[in-house]
Amino acid sequence: MSDDSPRPDLSDIPEAVARPKRRFSFQLVWIIPIVAALIGITLAVRAYIERGQAITITFVTGEGAHHTYFEAEERGLNVLYAGHYATETLGVTALAAHLAERFELETFFIEHPTGL
Repeated sequence: MSDDSPRPDLSDIPEAVARPKRRFSFQLVWIIPIVAALIGITLAVRAYIERGQAITITFVTGEGAHHTYFEAEERGLNVLYAGHYATETLGVTALAAHLAERFELETFFIEHPTGL
């Protein structure tokens, strides 16, 4: 078998030209993630700037049921279980001092801890 087929004329084919590759080519597919990132950053900065001061509230009580400790912990509350005697005597002595000042009375408090 001989190859006697006519050869095509290659003069009609344009010559290839080499173009240097650009270092950075922006593709439109990146517009949506970039815009989303900018919006997210803007919202995060705004939330950080507009946040208020942190407020901590502490509840002082005499005694509480055992389960209230865990409820307070789960809810992020500060609870001080100070005992009945300690919390009640503070209020009574403060009231006595207020009445003594307001009405010019002589008051006294009998200290008798109960151990509770």
